[in-house]
Amino acid sequence: MNTLKQHKTIMGINTTVHEDAVIGIGCELGNDVTIGKCVIGDGVRIKDGTRIDSGTVIGSDAMIGRNVNISAGVVIGDRTVLGDHCVVGTHVHIDKDVEIGYDVVIGSVTDIDHNTIIHGCVSIGSHVHVKDNVTIGEHVKILDNCGIGSGCHVHTYASLLDHVTLEDRVGVSDGLTLGRDIKIKYTPTKPESGIPGMVYRHNLENHMDYQKSGGNRSIIKMFHR
Repeated sequence: MNTLKQHKTIMGINTTVHEDAVIGIGCELGNDVTIGKCVIGDGVRIKDGTRIDSGTVIGSDAMIGRNVNISAGVVIGDRTVLGDHCVVGTHVHIDKDVEIGYDVVIGSVTDIDHNTIIHGCVSIGSHVHVKDNVTIGEHVKILDNCGIGSGCHVHTYASLLDHVTLEDRVGVSDGLTLGRDIKIKYTPTKPESGIPGMVYRHNLENHMDYQKSGGNRSIIKMFHR
């Protein structure tokens, strides 16, 4: 049986928690939240209207936004932020210190490693592996069975079709679509070629000239509203 009162958890109006859920100390549950038979770590904040299905584990000090739907068997690491209106499929693993913006959809059996930032309105398919220290811009689409290496930067409105693999430190420019079954390696290029490690439309079509990502990571501030 859960022990919400003993742990000084704040629970909003019309919120329901499964009797066998384990809720950590000092959690904040908003209004109209539904929590199945889950394990919720200390200091977790869950905003209004969110549903968390049974078998999910959420690490300490994680923050889950409004109207989020988290399916069964999901693991979310410590201090991870999940923005408003996100949908997370079954058996997804999101590591610690990941920041995910609003309206992000993550397909089943997908892994997202630590210190990755995913901006708003991104769609990620099933069986995708996003490694550590990746930045994904707004409105990016990543289809099923893709792999994104450490330190990659996928810019706004880019699309990765099925079975695309980006090795470590590769960047993809704004609006570029990478076709199915492509594997892209990081290859340093001359400075006049552009940002090292970045894949641009013209050099993908002509020479597949891979160049390194630039750009600064930005912090998602979902919980300062």
